Amino acid sequence: MKELTFVVQGPYFLHTDRNHISSDDCFRSLRKYFPDSKIIYSRSDNVVIPLETLSLIDLVVCPDDVGHNQTGCINSIPKFENVNRQIHGVLAGLELVESIYCCKVRSDFKFVNNNLIDILPSLLVKTSRFKGRLTILDIYSRTEYFKFGGRSYVDYHLSDFIFVGYSEDVIKYWKGDLFSDTDKNYLHYDDYRTVEQMLGRRFYKNYFPDIEINAERNVSLERCLLAKSQIQEDFNFLSFKKLGIDIPRRFKRPYRDQAYFINGNAFGRLIYNLYFINKLILKKSGLRGFWNKLKK
Repeated sequence: MKELTFVVQGPYFLHTDRNHISSDDCFRSLRKYFPDSKIIYSRSDNVVIPLETLSLIDLVVCPDDVGHNQTGCINSIPKFENVNRQIHGVLAGLELVESIYCCKVRSDFKFVNNNLIDILPSLLVKTSRFKGRLTILDIYSRTEYFKFGGRSYVDYHLSDFIFVGYSEDVIKYWKGDLFSDTDKNYLHYDDYRTVEQMLGRRFYKNYFPDIEINAERNVSLERCLLAKSQIQEDFNFLSFKKLGIDIPRRFKRPYRDQAYFINGNAFGRLIYNLYFINKLILKKSGLRGFWNKLKK
């Protein structure tokens, strides 16, 4: 599909394991299922890429390293993230896109079919902020975090793994200032806002100036529901299977975890809570080790 360009961003992964799928598999799958699409690779390391793999890629861009930045402190201990590297690398690839549609994807995801061709036209519904709704992965697109004995609500928490839509809309989401260092102190990790929230808040702050990018992860239920209504207008959330991709095993969340994504449901939350109650009972009773042996 010539109207669709793929921007693959990230380091070049040599092997497939629990944490990553090899980048070779990523590029081979793209060329197999989207032979007419342009592939742009915005890389973030200096690993030697085999000539066979390079032949599958149309353009390789090596953006300058902007370094990591201090994104706050947890109990007075400085915390650093690569979010600026991510933004800079994604934009370096997106700036080379000339097609109507594009897909920004990690360099350790691979495609298993060409589902995108079939779903793309039906998902391009105009919103107040985009020419068409952007499609992203449901995994980590959430409104709630589970904490035993309760939950915490989050706002603008959008998965940054894959973005599909009009090229101008994908660029619109990612374009913007890099984050400045901050020494804001969060008393606990559960309060520390995530990179996904930083990116989501950065975009929506263009429309809602009262958003505080470095606010704590936990927000009020009212704030959570307001953010949810806004992002559900702008985004579609699909499973990796519906998107036609395979992802590293560490990202494949069981049903109990999916219950706390934006498109979760009450039954899933019940299963989720029962799972952790069972773990607590086993731990308190001293039978956890025995139970783990039985499962092997």
